[in-house]
Parts: sequence; structure tokens; C-alpha cells
Amino acid sequence: MSSAPTREERLRVVVLWVDETEWRTWGRFSKNAQRSYDEAAALAAREDVTDVRIDRTTVITDSLTVAELHAQLLATPANRTRAAIDPQEEHRV
Repeated sequence: MSSAPTREERLRVVVLWVDETEWRTWGRFSKNAQRSYDEAAALAAREDVTDVRIDRTTVITDSLTVAELHAQLLATPANRTRAAIDPQEEHRV
């Protein structure tokens, strides 16, 4: 039997500096939303910063038995399975 899925969110502050066109990562991933907000707010107040955003990555971990995965594959149409692997697959003719 499979285990219950777990969900984990990680936040990363990203900065657009004045006179630059590329966003730059500030620091490391954090699981602490308050810390990420505080860092972003402090950066946004700086004169050498054009903009700040916080990127959120959500990781969902789920464990399946081989039988459960097989049952899911049988229940999923083949074109949907390919599209899940390659999003461009749905647009191909």
C-alpha cells in the first residue's frame, strides 16, 4: 500500500538589480516564509534594486507500489501519459 503524499514548499528570493535585465537569485532556498518576506522587503527598499520577487517551489512526494502505478497507467489514455512527460506532445499533429 502506498504512503500518504507529503508536500514541501521552498521559497527563493530573486532580484532584478538596476541596469540589469536578468533576475538574480538572492541567497538559498528557505522553508521559512517570514524570513523570505523580510529579505524581499529589505531588498525592495534598496535604491539599487528595480524589483524583487519570491519564487515558490512545491515538491510533492508520493510512494506507489508497482501494482498501484500499473493500475494508474492502465487507467490513463496513452496520449495523456505522453503529454504528462512532454507538454508539447498535446500540440503535435
